[in-house]
Amino acid sequence: MQGGLRCGTLTAVVASSYDMVSTREQAILFELWTRGPASRLDLARRLGLTPNLAGDLVAGMIKRNLVRECDKSVRGRGRPSIPVEIETANTHILGLALRPGWVQVGKINLRGQGIGTPKRSEVPEPQRLVQTATRLLESQLAAETFAVGVSVTGFVDAEHQRLLLSSALRGLPDADLSPMFRRMEDRPILIRNDMHALAARWLLTQHTFSDASIDEDALLVLLDDGQVGSTLLINGRPNDGCVMGANEMGHMRFRVKTDLCYCGAVGCIERIFSSEYARARLGMVGHLRDMVARYDGRRGPMGEMISLVSNALGNVVNFVRPHRLVITSPFTQHTIFANELLKRTRECFLPALADRVRIDLWEQPIASPAETAGFLPLARMLLRAWSWHCPAQTK
Repeated sequence: MQGGLRCGTLTAVVASSYDMVSTREQAILFELWTRGPASRLDLARRLGLTPNLAGDLVAGMIKRNLVRECDKSVRGRGRPSIPVEIETANTHILGLALRPGWVQVGKINLRGQGIGTPKRSEVPEPQRLVQTATRLLESQLAAETFAVGVSVTGFVDAEHQRLLLSSALRGLPDADLSPMFRRMEDRPILIRNDMHALAARWLLTQHTFSDASIDEDALLVLLDDGQVGSTLLINGRPNDGCVMGANEMGHMRFRVKTDLCYCGAVGCIERIFSSEYARARLGMVGHLRDMVARYDGRRGPMGEMISLVSNALGNVVNFVRPHRLVITSPFTQHTIFANELLKRTRECFLPALADRVRIDLWEQPIASPAETAGFLPLARMLLRAWSWHCPAQTK
């Protein structure tokens, strides 16, 4: 690895262009990701490199299994010009997801495509969360593993390598993550909130990168049964704050009675947007997915829930003023529900923002949480604007 990175002794992965790949290597990978295979000469011209330097960089990246020569050559003047492309067969990224009651590990290649079937282990006792995750991760490490991405719910104290206030801990105050990092040998490991991982996948799979949209402020919101997650991207980069974590919109509170949230409060919007709240407080029957599917647009219990969710979305938008609000949810496939949610949300915007904030619905492709976690290091490899650090080894 370049830049002195060793995650066995775990020298910190700092916000540097040399933590996994160099700045120039990163530029080459980004070109190949966005524009497809290219010859060394084309890369040199596009990136302002000398042909010799481009050739040397590509040679080093081939040796490290980051890129490969294409099977077919494109002939130009003189000797054939052989295009190169991102390696997909001999290098992979491991993704690890820590969730309430289970952990999962999966693989993606350097094009973000899943490899094989993710492995999952149940964790009935939260005290064994880190131990189980470490063992599962170790079982999948291979010589072809280039980097590891870890997604968690809640907050991470990077300096002291501790998981804080997470639904995966179910009542425990925090958990020591250092055993996981010590076992990663020399692979870089990047840990983030699960919404940051989702944002990384959204950026790499939804952007054409043909305009300045990568530098926009975007608010990404996930709506699921009992789960309301969000993260704010400022100029295309996640908002870190005092600890690594997403923007916890799910813990926005309303003066309504709900089940106790794992944060210790009642009235959290993710407890409101749940089957339990709909059954106990709104008198509805079944699971939330069925309630949404049956919704006919009338004012009533489901309309009341939509109103609270749209108020939460509107409050966040009014506070942070993003260029774009991106909502992803398994429920937006139901047109009546989706239209009512978007209409009421926009009605909650301040007048100065009503016509300026773009709202997009993102229908996610099928991917496991572990595969999504793998997009964390992949985004770091491809996007210079996407910088973070992993916890330094202090023990």
